[in-house]
Amino acid sequence: MVNLHQFPYLIGKYEQRGVIVDIPENLSLIDIESYLHNNFRSKILTVDLILLRFPPWIMRSPTPSNEEKEGIDRITHRFPNTSVHILCTNDYQYKIGANLSNTYRPPNSITKKRKDFLENLRNHELMKIMEASNSLYSVGDNANHVFRLPSKAFSPYFFRVGNVQTSSHSLDTIFFWMIPFLRNIGGILLDTWSIGSIGLNCVRRIDSYDPNKAKSLQLEIMDSYLDDRKEAHARVIELARKASLGYQAPLLIVFSTVMTGRSIKKVSAEVSNHFRSLSFLKVLVLYKVGDTSFNTNGIDASVLCPIRKEGLGQHSDNYDEKQISIPIDRTTYFPVFINEDAIRLTNRVASKNKSFVDAYGDKNVIRIHADSFVDGQKSRHHGVYIDVCELMKIQNFLKKLDAVLNELPSNPPHLIITPPHDAGKALADHVKKFYGGESTDIKVVIHLDLSTSSWVQVDEDESFNMNDIHRQLKSLDENAVILVVDDVITTGNRLLNYQKRLRDLDYRGRIHYVVGVQRMESEKAFADLSSTLKANNLGDSHCVKYVEQYILPNWGEDTCPFCIEEKFLKMLLISDTLKDIKWIGDRLEKLSKGRISGLSNDVFMVHPNSRSPALTLNSYFGKETSSQAAVFSAVAAAIQELRTSGNNGKALNGKGFPVRTLIHQKDFCGRYTDGILRASLFRSLYPEEILSSSDDKNRELTNLVQEILSSDEDDDKNVYAEIALAIGLGKLPTKAVTDALRVRFEEIGSSELFSFMETPD
Repeated sequence: MVNLHQFPYLIGKYEQRGVIVDIPENLSLIDIESYLHNNFRSKILTVDLILLRFPPWIMRSPTPSNEEKEGIDRITHRFPNTSVHILCTNDYQYKIGANLSNTYRPPNSITKKRKDFLENLRNHELMKIMEASNSLYSVGDNANHVFRLPSKAFSPYFFRVGNVQTSSHSLDTIFFWMIPFLRNIGGILLDTWSIGSIGLNCVRRIDSYDPNKAKSLQLEIMDSYLDDRKEAHARVIELARKASLGYQAPLLIVFSTVMTGRSIKKVSAEVSNHFRSLSFLKVLVLYKVGDTSFNTNGIDASVLCPIRKEGLGQHSDNYDEKQISIPIDRTTYFPVFINEDAIRLTNRVASKNKSFVDAYGDKNVIRIHADSFVDGQKSRHHGVYIDVCELMKIQNFLKKLDAVLNELPSNPPHLIITPPHDAGKALADHVKKFYGGESTDIKVVIHLDLSTSSWVQVDEDESFNMNDIHRQLKSLDENAVILVVDDVITTGNRLLNYQKRLRDLDYRGRIHYVVGVQRMESEKAFADLSSTLKANNLGDSHCVKYVEQYILPNWGEDTCPFCIEEKFLKMLLISDTLKDIKWIGDRLEKLSKGRISGLSNDVFMVHPNSRSPALTLNSYFGKETSSQAAVFSAVAAAIQELRTSGNNGKALNGKGFPVRTLIHQKDFCGRYTDGILRASLFRSLYPEEILSSSDDKNRELTNLVQEILSSDEDDDKNVYAEIALAIGLGKLPTKAVTDALRVRFEEIGSSELFSFMETPD
């Protein structure tokens, strides 16, 4: 697996985008080029800089070897609008090689302010590792909770660095940024065993990085937070003695994090008295929370990653007695308990996207589990697919599109740019007609990335070399207008790439971005993207408009609920559990073939003895004529609203801390009783958003599952298979499955569904 990390950086006053590509030890750069093209092309096309980082435990030069040059050439030709550099270390120092691209020469080099660039890069990458690990706990809006830190101070925040140790890649990334601090030391003393894997990985990797070292690093770990007990102080002194080989070798003391600064002060005071020189001692803090200063009693100290966030670092020795204090265990550094709260899916949330479903739910606009293609190649997979080609057949949508075009400032565009897919071409054709049709001389450029890598079709009947288009773009002044049209915004990468290429080509005019459907994961995500796209230092802001908005989860192949079902069924077939069940094979075939255009109806898994579920009258989620795909998407949209915007200030967060929020079980048991809605909810929600950690709290849900699976009502029978699937995927209580249900399923000829529920993880 190739790991990528995207990051921003400044060149002058302009923000640029870069990406680190970590090169696995067993892959050549030729393999890397193919992997990047097949898996990350749209993402890398938006960046200005590629840093190739070879395994960090290998000391090397930033100049490519002869064996690497062919792979470098392939990467630079595949991504011709990006500078390419090697990032490595040599003799415990970071090195950034010269730009290896023959096709792209940025006006300003990152090496001019190399120290600042590397520091910002280090902070950004380590912050992303922290954010991905859910290691920063916050009481959030729960003002009645507060953490009791190991230092005995109280704070609304607690950062458990041990949580960042989620993968070997995370450990190796931290090792890479620790390398300069590992020079000329004999041992490491860690402040807690919770970061033991980081320390052990340093010892292991430094042996490969510098095999000429006389001895391996000695590693020792404090077994608890240093409190006032005499034996605890004696223990720290003994560990420092062992780690420094009897105080004869330089010692690096590594603290996982610092908020109050008390732990560093205590440990350094104890240890410093035993070394003949303070130069033998160094302190490294992996993550520093807030702006708190700390005293190291004269020992040289560094911080790997400062976490700067408003309010972070706030702490006090006192707290309101009305608050609930959550102690942090001084040995394990784990909070000692967690609270759970339930959140309701109300009419206000459920109906927020209802207008889109009401307008298009009975058309062929919304489909499920579909692959999308650009320029004849598979672009990505969509859990929920919005077909703008179908929208272009609907007069109401076209009227809204015209209204958006009328709102655009300035004169008609000099150029219309759109991606090479059918929806983009249909949008561009309509826009050109809006501005005068055949009588206008506006050119339509149909191209994926505005590079010179291929010829481009213009106006459907003539072809232009992209060099001609580039010359035209460079000749336009500040008064020029370009209109970029696209079908949907899911991540915004394609629009960001157009922005980057127009900037590279020194285009000085305005850009209007018009999109058929804004379907990002949250309104905030769109606002952030819009802010980036609007930025224009040369004149009036660029313009970003959409015709329709439909907030949806961004489900790709790994997270699409129907891809997960497909993998689950294949696993059962491979294990021979359901080898001879024809309808399971038919379902798999439907899922496989459905990827071509997506599923509109027959979306849910239904046992042959049952009928496909449908929506009833007067629903929050749409009209009764809506397709199954539309109903499912409406439920998925409502759940996404709960995750991002919440209900009355409370958001759905099954991994939250100290209060995790679950969907209220009454929404399954009383509010949304239509089989199709229950099926959609179980499909859309993650297990941690449904199940409580307490069996007692799951009792109502357990009873509901048993009630449905014991019912002969048609609407209940229609979701037997979906309920069984949800149990198999860990979304519903396994305790609901009883011997009595096994007998019942055998009696009604549906015993194979029991295999779903009994399947181990």
